[in-house]
Amino acid sequence: MRKIPVEISHVSYYPETKGYTVLLKDIGDNERYIPIVVGNHEAQTIAMALEGVELPRPFTHDLMMDIIDELDTEVQEILISAIDGETYYAELKLINPTRGIVVLDARPSDAITIALKSDIQIMVNENIFDNVQTKVENMIKPFTETRNDDNIVSIVDTAKNLKNALNRAINDENYEVAAKLRDSLGKITKQD
Repeated sequence: MRKIPVEISHVSYYPETKGYTVLLKDIGDNERYIPIVVGNHEAQTIAMALEGVELPRPFTHDLMMDIIDELDTEVQEILISAIDGETYYAELKLINPTRGIVVLDARPSDAITIALKSDIQIMVNENIFDNVQTKVENMIKPFTETRNDDNIVSIVDTAKNLKNALNRAINDENYEVAAKLRDSLGKITKQD
């Protein structure tokens, strides 16, 4: 089956699902999109990976990347492999000198974050575009009506998430994390 390279077009709050949508765009065709609904935490993790925000303590994905590196393994491919109803499936293809190729089942949000952290191209099985194309037109409209810039992640959503994380860090008296979040927030709000 043919695999299509995609890029993240938007990560934004989508009121109809009361969740966030990661909108993946076919790199070779500006008319084809895949909308993947994720939770608040997953959207925040993806947004932080897109922005390159590094925290002093590792998140789960950072821990996974450290384990992969320590085991002399590489992420070879990230694939959004299937859709069943509204549920997407993803695979991580890893390569290790002693075990060879290992394919692991993953949630798409986790696979996307790992792709961003390992600088790997996200791929989608072509038949998924055929299954979702008729549904996606309704999801693109809210993005295009509310956005007037070319930034990948909604600045408002990212800034809001960083402000919330900053307030939590201050309340927990974790000032080292708070300083890093403050600096990241400053970089984002300068783009307005």
